[in-house]
Amino acid sequence: MNIRAAERFRIAIAAAATLLPLPLPLPLPAATAPACGPVCAQWVLDEGSGGNLDALLDTALAGYRPPRPRRERQPPPTLEGLEQAEMERSLGPLNDRPAREELRRELQRLLHAPTRLSISLQGNDVLLAQPPEAPRRLSPGVPHARVDSWGTARISTALRDGRLTVTERYDRGRQYTQTYAVARKDGRLVVTQEVRRPGLKPLRLQTTYHQDLVSVSR
Repeated sequence: MNIRAAERFRIAIAAAATLLPLPLPLPLPAATAPACGPVCAQWVLDEGSGGNLDALLDTALAGYRPPRPRRERQPPPTLEGLEQAEMERSLGPLNDRPAREELRRELQRLLHAPTRLSISLQGNDVLLAQPPEAPRRLSPGVPHARVDSWGTARISTALRDGRLTVTERYDRGRQYTQTYAVARKDGRLVVTQEVRRPGLKPLRLQTTYHQDLVSVSR
């Protein structure tokens, strides 16, 4: 093969290569949505479930010691004293325990069992609602924060093996946990609420729900 023929052959090979289809990029694996399982449904509170909340709170608050008023010391009129006073103000009030009636109202609000529950999955988010109220959007594995009258709550959500757990942690040992799981023996939804507050023994309440088949059939 002379030089001119070799050059023609090289050009022909290069032209043929441009006509070959290019390899397509492999698709990226899609994010896997959490498996909701049987916990995602419409639920109705079982009659008599949860017992007497007022009696439970009476027992829990029997040994509770309300906070005693404490006097704040006047800082010395120096730059160091003013800085210390500013730091103490930024930490909030000295009392870390609410008055008895204030704590009782908070516990009643937290532990009140709604008549209906709706749990559903939208994309990677869990929608938790107490109809007819708007749903609360929770993102499993994605922590977030909420500021309310009790301070800043660090909220975490987990959805594993059909069990939904929502934990709210405040400062000074305050914590509120809700767990939603379906019992294997009868298919009822068991809602477990646990409350931890300074000066109070851990409080635990369970309520059960049956599936709202009427809403499902509509």
